[in-house]
Amino acid sequence: MLRQVEEWMLPTEEKVPPRPLQPAAIAGFVGALLLFAIQLGMQTLARGGPPMGTLFATKILHLQSMTALLVGAFLFCVAGALWGVLYAAFVPKITILSGMAFGVLPWIVAMLIVLPIVGKSVFAGGDMKVVLGALLLNVLWGGFVAFLMPLLNQPRLTS
Repeated sequence: MLRQVEEWMLPTEEKVPPRPLQPAAIAGFVGALLLFAIQLGMQTLARGGPPMGTLFATKILHLQSMTALLVGAFLFCVAGALWGVLYAAFVPKITILSGMAFGVLPWIVAMLIVLPIVGKSVFAGGDMKVVLGALLLNVLWGGFVAFLMPLLNQPRLTS
């Protein structure tokens, strides 16, 4: 309440406009799509298991083959968009470093909540390759989102 009063009293040029959440959602969606593609590539090269979205679509929604892949990718990207919005809404300064630090939060949620939901052990049963690989991908996602958000928030030229 006090902050609203203070902002009301500021001259117009000093007011901070609300942060648009649409660029954050788009950046989170695109970042998740890239992560999904990386996970799929790692699975194809026998360097990892199926992407998390596909696991969810298979184990929880009981989908198979291409349907599981497409629905899983879409749900994974929607989750990425939601995480992007949370990042933009709650992190005061958008930087690549703050994005990378924020990326730890979805990783923790995945390790503690999502993995058990899809029938895996918490923290992948201690499999450090899975745990650290997921951490690396989530940190990269956060940095990517923080990098992309300001680019998507640029004013457009009209003709």
